[in-house]
Amino acid sequence: FKAGAFAALRGLEVEIVPVGLAYDPGVEFTEPSFVDYVLRVASRPRTRCVVSIGQPRLAQGKPQQLADSLRTEVQALVREARTCWERGDP
Repeated sequence: FKAGAFAALRGLEVEIVPVGLAYDPGVEFTEPSFVDYVLRVASRPRTRCVVSIGQPRLAQGKPQQLADSLRTEVQALVREARTCWERGDP
């Protein structure tokens, strides 16, 4: 959630869709690079993932405020997805 990524959206009428993911234990993103992480996940025979999708919103406002707001929202969506994962909800 770097402000610069959201600054690049200034002036564009695009929507951002926040998403929270919960995976099986041991599949958390801890790798120094995303490629290493993807390779580790892809090497597993099976990984259950629960997805929680937020409401789309226009990429408006100051980049740092947008980044902070979206981080908070995604964290809540991850908690929601983890709760569903723990209950065994689809």
